[in-house]
Amino acid sequence: MGRVSKLIDETVLLNAKEELKALGDEGVVAQRLRAVVAAKKHGISRVAEIFNITNATLISWIKRSKNKNSMILLSKTPRSKRLNQEQIDIMAGWVRKDPNYTLTEISTKCQKEFKITVSKSTVHNYLKKLGLSHITPRPKHYKQNPVEVADFKAKIGEKK
Repeated sequence: MGRVSKLIDETVLLNAKEELKALGDEGVVAQRLRAVVAAKKHGISRVAEIFNITNATLISWIKRSKNKNSMILLSKTPRSKRLNQEQIDIMAGWVRKDPNYTLTEISTKCQKEFKITVSKSTVHNYLKKLGLSHITPRPKHYKQNPVEVADFKAKIGEKK
């Protein structure tokens, strides 16, 4: 027998049993409630293994089953908030005004301005959808001679 979790107290167990009785044995919610009830007796690790889920998933089901609303077990963990269209337009304005913003700087500015945490990859995806790509020219070598570069480009242009 697995170690009994402190997460599953009597109120969680009673709530789960009442909801299970009301729902019956069919459906996803009923299966998750049965997992919560079984975890009280057999432990989280063992029940998670039998149900072929991770311990973290079962723990989140247990935490959500503390409410007397069993339908909350259907929902997934809430995602971070996304930017609305107005905020995306403001962010695009920042980049159009100063194209040297880094993704980190934009993400930090979103945190300060909008009070929403946005990852660098999310910022990149928004900018990509807006057609604002992050393209930087190759740096020029400090010893580079502009006249020789122009001659070289002219010669290559003649060959084509």
